[in-house]
Amino acid sequence: MKKKVALLFMGLAVITCCLMFWWPLSLTQVISDDASLFISIVDINLDGGKPLQLVTNYNVEPESEEFLLIRQALGRYSYHRSWCTLFNSNSQGKHRVDYFIVMLQEGAIISTGGTGQIEVNARQYRLGYWGNKTNIHMMNEIRGVLEQ
Repeated sequence: MKKKVALLFMGLAVITCCLMFWWPLSLTQVISDDASLFISIVDINLDGGKPLQLVTNYNVEPESEEFLLIRQALGRYSYHRSWCTLFNSNSQGKHRVDYFIVMLQEGAIISTGGTGQIEVNARQYRLGYWGNKTNIHMMNEIRGVLEQ
């Protein structure tokens, strides 16, 4: 009897962990639809062997078409907890693209650099489930909206 109860609790623990790590969270819940969104795109290059960062800032108003397009883009992507979330790691690893994006709004911050990880309000999460293609696609989509 004790063995069956122990197996039941172990099974429930495994199911709970799977749900906790794989349950999708919406990026549109992080960004409010009634406040301005400040976005920085930081391009990283080498100039004669020295690192060079070019920062482009955008202030996107809630009534604008760009704001709506960015919210729609964020709505197409979900993030979920990972081991980094559990242990409160703040490392995103090496950047996989030559730029990263930081989105700021009162009470919210999202930053990502194409590693497959995304920082939401100072906590690390995963964007997509495998690799970094989802992350890079989201970054390119947001950059495309801002640069049109």
